[in-house]
Amino acid sequence: MQLREMNEMLADKEISIQAKEQEIMLIKQEKHDVTQENLELKGDIERLRSVYTNMGPPAAEEQSYLQPDNTVAGVDAPASRDQVDRPGQPENLYETIDSLLVPQDELLLVCRHCRESFPGITQQELEQHEQSHRVCPFCTMICDNMEQSVFEDHVYGHEL
Repeated sequence: MQLREMNEMLADKEISIQAKEQEIMLIKQEKHDVTQENLELKGDIERLRSVYTNMGPPAAEEQSYLQPDNTVAGVDAPASRDQVDRPGQPENLYETIDSLLVPQDELLLVCRHCRESFPGITQQELEQHEQSHRVCPFCTMICDNMEQSVFEDHVYGHEL
């Protein structure tokens, strides 16, 4: 009888060991998949950076706005191309909308949750805005549009 009980215990332990081995294999596969996806995303980032840095001068229509009146419509004169590519000229010839709307000396406050910028408000007003968000305390996901029960399930799901 003791021998039978010991055999059953050994069988149970073998099943438990096999289950853990399968779990380990699944985790290793997931890790491999995530590593592959990470490498692909890094490659995408590098390709985007190279495309961005290798972008040529603006198209002919856009260059007409940058060139003096001595160019023939649609044709780039050599002197005007030199003026566009001149090293002393600032890279960004256009002002951004933000630089037009927000005075340079004014501090631009940004919500740490929704990343919305609020020019012309005080720090206290920004804190009130930040407190108006419903944020998961574990992953800091904004849950403003979630129903209370869904929000609670999300938060309690982190404790598992």
